[in-house]
Amino acid sequence: MELARVDVRETASQVFVTVLARWEPSTGDVAANSAFDSGRKREATASLRNPLGDRALVHAPHDAPPTPSR
Repeated sequence: MELARVDVRETASQVFVTVLARWEPSTGDVAANSAFDSGRKREATASLRNPLGDRALVHAPHDAPPTPSR
């Protein structure tokens, strides 16, 4: 996966973080690459206007890898 961007929206009680990435298998079958790629970790840093403190951190659910076309 290639990191496209990280979006952050802050309110008084919550911080919403959305990580957008693209599936781009380098070689071979998508399913084979997805199985290999799913264990790799990526890091990104997002700046907040205020410390997280007691606010809830809300993140988007993880998308499943694309299904190979048949």
